[in-house]
Amino acid sequence: MIIGVTGGIGSGKSTFEKTVKDLDFSTIDADVIASEILIANDPLKNLIVRFFKAECDVDVLIGGEINKKIIAKWFFTDSKTKKYIEGLIHPLVKTHIENWIEEHSNETVFIFVPIMFETGFNEMMDKVINISSTILNRADRVMKNRNCSFADFHSRVKNQTCEEERCMRSDYVIENNDTIEEFEKNILKIIETINVERKLRDAIGADFVEDFQKETIEFGRCIAEDTNNIETEKTTKKAQ
Repeated sequence: MIIGVTGGIGSGKSTFEKTVKDLDFSTIDADVIASEILIANDPLKNLIVRFFKAECDVDVLIGGEINKKIIAKWFFTDSKTKKYIEGLIHPLVKTHIENWIEEHSNETVFIFVPIMFETGFNEMMDKVINISSTILNRADRVMKNRNCSFADFHSRVKNQTCEEERCMRSDYVIENNDTIEEFEKNILKIIETINVERKLRDAIGADFVEDFQKETIEFGRCIAEDTNNIETEKTTKKAQ
């Protein structure tokens, strides 16, 4: 089973990954793969160097290595640079992850992608978990742990899908607004839920489980509508 994990910057993806690794699950991080590709792929490196020199009049090659801080500064503030870099790197990252999935085809694996829906990586996943945290908590973590300013944090937030959309498009949402211990407990609950669902799929088939989930959601919606109608009728009668 392929589980995608996403969340805004500072939401707690690193803590989530450490927790599932400690439980012996295999994991892969799209950001780490992108950094490794940037270091090892010389043709890609040359394209990026030439682009920055021609379009930004900036030399990003220092000591023979790409300066990721310079790239990040332009990436998060210039739409043309962002589009160009993503067009080069995302297909390579996707291919790498697809190959990795094949190598772990008999396992439940966790794939961490910060910009899951923006890149279409969600289509590779059986399920997607979004880590939800308030903007203030996220800003506090990032500024403390990464030694960056609020302006830098805000520029990164602007380049990610909004929290409401991530929650809406994910299969599971896990809150991280309390202690690390509480967050880890929530992670374990999510994993248990996923394990139960996987066992159901294996036993009675994925189509049956998905149909049952849809019917349950529809039933819940109908109950909510009926409850609202009853409350409305009560309010109307009182007013009369």
